Amino acid sequence: MLNDQEKMLLSTLEDIQYSLELIKKKYENIQGIIFLQKFRPVVKSKNDLALELRVSVESTKIIIEFFKDMFVDNSSKSIVVIGSVASKFVAQDQSIDYHIAKSALVGLVNYYAVSLASKGMHINMLSPSTTIKKENKSFYKKNKELSSLYNELSPLKKMMKSQNVVDVIKFLLSKKSKYINGQNIIIDGGISLMWQEVVGRKYSKINKKETKKK
Repeated sequence: MLNDQEKMLLSTLEDIQYSLELIKKKYENIQGIIFLQKFRPVVKSKNDLALELRVSVESTKIIIEFFKDMFVDNSSKSIVVIGSVASKFVAQDQSIDYHIAKSALVGLVNYYAVSLASKGMHINMLSPSTTIKKENKSFYKKNKELSSLYNELSPLKKMMKSQNVVDVIKFLLSKKSKYINGQNIIIDGGISLMWQEVVGRKYSKINKKETKKK
C-alpha cells in the first residue's frame, strides 16, 4: 500500500515513469495491484478528455506493462480495476469524458484478461454505484432526504458503503478468485435490475394519483 508521499502523479508520462521507478525500488515483488485513480479537474478545459484518458486509462496500461513480469509466482497475481457504473449506464451528473474513460477501461480489462492469462494472471473490473465513503459521509448525513431516497430505491433498502467494495476487492485479490477473469462486476445492491419506468412511477406524483383512484 502506498503512503501519502508515494501516491502517484498520473497527469504526464514523466510523472508516471518517475513514480514507477520509486515504487520499484520499494516493492521488488508484486502480489496484486488495485487501480482506483480518478481525474479531478479543478477547472474545466478543452483538454479534459485527453487528461481523463491519461489518468484513467493510459496510466493503467503503462503500470500494468511495467509490473506484469514482477509478480510473485506463488501469489494470486490479481489486478483489480475500480471503474464505475458509467461504463454501462449513463450517469447524467458525470461528464461525457468520464463515461468514455470508464468504458475504455472495460476494453482494457478484456484485453489483458486474455493476454496475461498465460502468465497465470487475472484481471477484473469493479463498477460500484453511489457509495458512502469518508469523503461524502457528512454530505449524506446532512442531506437526509436524499439518503433516505437512495435507501428506499435499493432492493436491499440501504446505501452501499465503501467496506462493501473493499470486501469484493479482498476476494478478487485472493487465490480463491483465480478463475474469475475479465469480468466487469457491477456492485449496486441490485438497483440496476429494476425497470426504470416502474421505479419512476413509484416515486412520482402520477403513481400517487393512480393509487388514490384505486
